[in-house]
Amino acid sequence: MNVLQNKTIKLKHGYVGVKCRSQKDIESNKTVEQALASEEDYFKNHDVYSSLSGCTGTRVLSNKLSKLLDSHIREHMPVIQG
Repeated sequence: MNVLQNKTIKLKHGYVGVKCRSQKDIESNKTVEQALASEEDYFKNHDVYSSLSGCTGTRVLSNKLSKLLDSHIREHMPVIQG
């Protein structure tokens, strides 16, 4: 919990906990959408992780990375165009 709250080893952009598809999920043909729904359910109902909704899940990671990329592009685009 301390790691996900960025208290143990501090990172500039913090941490995001994800639960990837297992080999069993892949072999049983669990779709990516089903895996994402299962991951959300896991974090939502977990005793500890349920209180950390802002830093868990693949969708949170995807949004965070998209915002960082957008920010980086906006910051550096004038240099590229110049």
